Amino acid sequence: VAEFYSNTVSLPDFAKYIAQEGMNYNMAAVAPERNVLGTELIRCLFEDHEYDNMWMDEKGDFGFLVNAKNKETLLTYLQDRLANSKLKINSKRTFDELSTFIISNSGKLEAEKGHHDDLVLSLALAAFIMEDIQDSIPDLQVLDKKQEWTIMGPTAANPQRDLMKDYLKWI
Repeated sequence: VAEFYSNTVSLPDFAKYIAQEGMNYNMAAVAPERNVLGTELIRCLFEDHEYDNMWMDEKGDFGFLVNAKNKETLLTYLQDRLANSKLKINSKRTFDELSTFIISNSGKLEAEKGHHDDLVLSLALAAFIMEDIQDSIPDLQVLDKKQEWTIMGPTAANPQRDLMKDYLKWI
C-alpha cells in the first residue's frame, strides 16, 4: 500500500517514516530486512518509536534475513502472486523495476545493468510476508444470534488459539 524510495534519508528518519505510515494503516505489520543496516533500523523502530508490530522469524527475531538461499524463494512467491493477480502494481517505479528484472547470463536474478531492483525485492518480501501473516490469522465465525465468536480450526494448526480467545472477549 505504500512505497518509499530514497538513497539520501537518514536511518532514524527512515524509521520515523515507517512508524508513521504503519500507524496510519492501523499499526500495520512491517518486515524490515535484517541485513547490514536493517538491524539498526529494527532497533530504531522498536526502541525509539516503540513500534513492535514487526514480522518475526521462526526464532523470534524481528525482521527478515535475506540471503542467496531464500532470495529465490521470495522471488518465486512474487512471481506466483503477480501471475495469479494477487498483487496490483500501482507504482510506475515498481513496474519499471519489474520490467528490467532479469535472469542474467550467469543465471543470477537481478536488475539489468544500469537499473535497480530494490523495489522488486521489497515487493517480493511483502508478498512472502503477506502470505505468512494470512496463514497465521485464525478463521472467526459468528455462531448464533448472541454474537458469540469462535475460533475455527484445530488447536495444533493454531498455537495462539488460547491467546486469541482472550482477545475475542473484548470484541
